[in-house]
Amino acid sequence: MAQIELKVTPEVIATKLTELKNYEQQMGTLLQQDFVNKASSLLSEGHWTGEASTAFNTKVTQLCEPLTGLMSVIKEYIDDLTAIEEIYRATESQVQEKAEGLRTTGIFGT
Repeated sequence: MAQIELKVTPEVIATKLTELKNYEQQMGTLLQQDFVNKASSLLSEGHWTGEASTAFNTKVTQLCEPLTGLMSVIKEYIDDLTAIEEIYRATESQVQEKAEGLRTTGIFGT
């Protein structure tokens, strides 16, 4: 029978969660400020008008939809991982309490 060895701790999960949240924030900033806002400012300030600007705006909108969907998936993943970390911490605590309550004397008739 193969041995199963878990090499993760609640702390590792918490660290990865922090990293993911940072990436999510960076991606959101890039999407909103650097992409959508700059593209919108070209059109709203009247710097660019005509059929090409309309086509560009349509493409920006089309590109934003899957990126927004990706952001939602990342957020959902972070939420799921947060729940997993909470369960893992609680389970680790319960196991530790039970282990501490185990008898160490009188087990082998001594």
